[in-house]
Amino acid sequence: MASPRRQSGARRPPGRIHSAHLAVLAGTDFFTVEVLNWRGLATYYVLFFLQLETRRVSLSRITRHPTEEWMTQMGRNATDEACGCLPRHRYVLHDRDTKFGAEFRKTLAAGGVKCLRLPARSPNLNAFAERWVRSVKEECLSKLILFGEASLKRALTEFQEHYHAERNHQGKGNKLLFPRPTPLESPLRGRVRCQERLGGLLKYYEREQHEYRGGAGRAGNLGYPRRPEPGAVLLPTCHRPDQRTRSNLAANSTEHLPDRPAQNIGKMLIASTGAFGSRTSFLT
Repeated sequence: MASPRRQSGARRPPGRIHSAHLAVLAGTDFFTVEVLNWRGLATYYVLFFLQLETRRVSLSRITRHPTEEWMTQMGRNATDEACGCLPRHRYVLHDRDTKFGAEFRKTLAAGGVKCLRLPARSPNLNAFAERWVRSVKEECLSKLILFGEASLKRALTEFQEHYHAERNHQGKGNKLLFPRPTPLESPLRGRVRCQERLGGLLKYYEREQHEYRGGAGRAGNLGYPRRPEPGAVLLPTCHRPDQRTRSNLAANSTEHLPDRPAQNIGKMLIASTGAFGSRTSFLT
C-alpha cells in the first residue's frame, strides 16, 4: 500500500503559484503609431510598462529613434526610487526585440529588476501587455488621424486615464481598476450622465453629483444627506450662465456650435466620408 503524500511535499495548484508571483512581475513592450506632419507620415515608437497584478500602465516617452542611449535612460527612469514605475517589481518580461539591448538590461539589473527574455514568436507569454496594445489601438488610435507628436501624447494620456478609472475590465470582474474616490454617502437619486473624452470617442457613465445648501447633513457639499431638512435647496455643480454671458451668446451667433465643452470645439473634426470609414476623428 502506497503511503499518502506528505503535506510538505504537496504541490500547490498552478493558479495559486501564478497569482503569488504577479505582484513582482511586470511586462514591457513597444508599439508604433503613424502620425502626420508637414513632411508626411512619421513613425513614432511608444514604450510602456504594465504591472501584471494591478494592470496599471505607465507610459514612457515617445520617440522616433529608440537608440541605445535612449533605452538606457528609460531604464533609469523606470527603476528610479522616487518616481519610477517599477518600485516593488523584481522581474520584467519582454520579447527579443533588439531595442532591449544589453545596456538596457544592465540598467534594470542595477536597479534590482531582472529582465526575462521570452522565447521567439511567443506573444502569449506577455499576454497582458499585448492585450493593452490591442485595446489602445482598436478603441482609440485606429479611429484618429493624428497631426504631430502633441496630438499623439494627448490621445495616449486621455486613453490611459480612461483605462485606469473609467473602463470596466473583464479580467477584474468587470470592475474599475482605480476608481475615483466617492463620498461616504453617495447620492441615491440624481441623473446618470454620459461623460466623454476626445470629443465623444471614449464614453463612460456616472451619477451627477450635487451640492447641498440649506440644512446640515453628514454628506455636506459632497452629496445628498440621508434626510434633508424642510426647505433645503439642491443645486447642481454646473451653474447656469449669468445675464452678461447670455448677452454675449446672443450677440455672437453660436447656434451652429455643438453642445460640448469649449476645449473640444475646433480640435475634433468628424469626417463621414467613405475614404476614412464611417466615423474618423481628426485630432490636432
